[in-house]
Amino acid sequence: MVARTDRLPSARKTYIANKLANAKYLEQEIAEMADDPDIQVEIAAIDREFIVTEMDGLEAL
Repeated sequence: MVARTDRLPSARKTYIANKLANAKYLEQEIAEMADDPDIQVEIAAIDREFIVTEMDGLEAL
């Protein structure tokens, strides 16, 4: 989950920015998210909501 940085102290913002700039850290976080059953459920729900937009023909662009 991404933190809302507009409510965080400056030092915390810097810490988060440095963590997000670290590619290895991001890869680990994304891998953990991909394995999370709750996130998988949310992604499936989003896919169902947007299935109609996939048929609009913009995919070929």
